[in-house]
Amino acid sequence: MAAAALVAYLVWSLIWPIGAGRDFESYVMTLLELPRRVADYPFQSAFRTPLTPLFLGFVCGSGRWVAGLVLLAGYVLVALSVHALVRPRHRGAAWLAVVLWLVSPAGGWMFRHPDSATLTAMLIAPWAVAISRSDERTTAAGWAGRGALAAALVLARPANLVFGGALLAPLLIAGLPLGRRLGHVAAFALALVLPLQAWCWHNAALYQDWVVSRGSGAFMPLARVMAFDDLVRPENGPASARLAEVVQRRLLPRDFYRRQGIDVQRFFRLRATGPAGDLISACDQEWGWDCDYAPLRAVAMEAIARHPGLYARRVAADVWALFAAPLPRRVADVDLSGAGAWSWLESRPAGYPPPRCSGQSNVVELYRASRFAAFAETADARPAWRWLTYRYDKAQLPMLPWLVLGAVGLWPYRARRERALALLVWLAVAGLVITELGMWLIPEYRWPFDSLFLAYGTLGLARWLPTSAGSPPSAPR
Repeated sequence: MAAAALVAYLVWSLIWPIGAGRDFESYVMTLLELPRRVADYPFQSAFRTPLTPLFLGFVCGSGRWVAGLVLLAGYVLVALSVHALVRPRHRGAAWLAVVLWLVSPAGGWMFRHPDSATLTAMLIAPWAVAISRSDERTTAAGWAGRGALAAALVLARPANLVFGGALLAPLLIAGLPLGRRLGHVAAFALALVLPLQAWCWHNAALYQDWVVSRGSGAFMPLARVMAFDDLVRPENGPASARLAEVVQRRLLPRDFYRRQGIDVQRFFRLRATGPAGDLISACDQEWGWDCDYAPLRAVAMEAIARHPGLYARRVAADVWALFAAPLPRRVADVDLSGAGAWSWLESRPAGYPPPRCSGQSNVVELYRASRFAAFAETADARPAWRWLTYRYDKAQLPMLPWLVLGAVGLWPYRARRERALALLVWLAVAGLVITELGMWLIPEYRWPFDSLFLAYGTLGLARWLPTSAGSPPSAPR
């Protein structure tokens, strides 16, 4: 198994050098800000959670050879975890799941472009094995360890908070008294909550915001309905009209917009992520650092209320593409570069010091002078393969058939392992659907969970496969 994963990883390494993944620069700048009591860009530091920056610092800060070994180990770990999830039910189905994972270009891309998706994939696959193997012998300390891993998932990517729902897993162990099961739920919950609370206190002490991740209310769902669905208009309602007045006063006089002669109506029709990001600083300046971006959420909700059918159709189309399309559509008419006034970097609490000047260890200068910056130059495929990767950019295995196979083939979920895996799979699906309600189609958000989806589907498929030698005649209870 490990040998097959090694061969597959070597093939992917021939196509892609190790390069920067999504939001690499932002994560590394957050890493460089972590030791500082006063950040140059406090919004960015409060927005990013710590584990992905620390992971990238270890992987990429130690050189390409170390990065390659760590990513190879993570790739093999996921493959072994997929096998471990399916093997108790059917050996042939376990090999099928692993082969599908190894040939998936999404998995290859993730482990050659380290980012939060890579770390999430490395955490969630073995965590799913631990959850599915839990039984009457699992102690409260064991469930606390599983809760701590759930906290690590959240601190790697805040959207993983949906996996807090795994605290229901102890209730699926029917052989224990209810009191013990509730005690295990409490142990899981305590180990999940305490690290998140500690990070909230960190953000409150340094950035004056008691949150795990600042800014979700700013981006979701405004970025989607403004830049991608093109639904935000000043006439949508009072919140939209008020925001238009703020844009006129605070953003349009800036050079980026003034040079292009952009007025308020055109601002909301720019179809770009940069202007949506600039609204963050406008909101902080107008309504204060403690507003939690409620004015931006109100604008987004007015847009959705004005065009509910169009919004629902576009969300449904993106959810379908995320799970069913081998080549998810790219947003060709939206500028994803983030170009704008870049004023969101200025967002800071009242009285917070300004960013360090040039020559005074400003974090942007530190990043550009560091060894991390070189990884951004090798994100593309090697020249011999570049045409192919451009042609099949974001290629992925459709997961909808495997979700259907799992749902049908495992029904009525008599086995404990199957119930536990199904819980995690549908938590992942719910999290992705919730994300699509507020964000545009980003296939990389799904890829860390492909290992779970493939294991789930092949477990369901095993219902119709002949029992292979060495496989148990039925799933464990």
